Amino acid sequence: MAIGEAEGRAGLEASGPETDAPTLPMLHAAFLLAGLGTLLLGPILPLLSRRWHLADAQAGLLPLVQFCGATLGGSTVSSRLERSVLVGVGAAAGGFLIFALAPEFGLGLAGLLVAG
Repeated sequence: MAIGEAEGRAGLEASGPETDAPTLPMLHAAFLLAGLGTLLLGPILPLLSRRWHLADAQAGLLPLVQFCGATLGGSTVSSRLERSVLVGVGAAAGGFLIFALAPEFGLGLAGLLVAG
């Protein structure tokens, strides 16, 4: 590569638009929260079934609603990635808090939808 070519590439990289990328620790925390929310739902289904007196068909709605929430959340990611990740982490934290404190099945479903 010629010297002029290297300078041209360096100039392009420096003059490109600034990225609004989230930091690596933020991404790690976001994926950890999302993974734990999805993973832990299965083992606690028997506990939730007893607590809310759910039939098997009702208990099966919990992972479905969580998946639908994750799909909706993923489809709303904007080009401002850092903001999207922060909104997603906030929604997941709030949704899981609602789910954890929900006294009834319907509110638990709503929390999982938001957390997804």
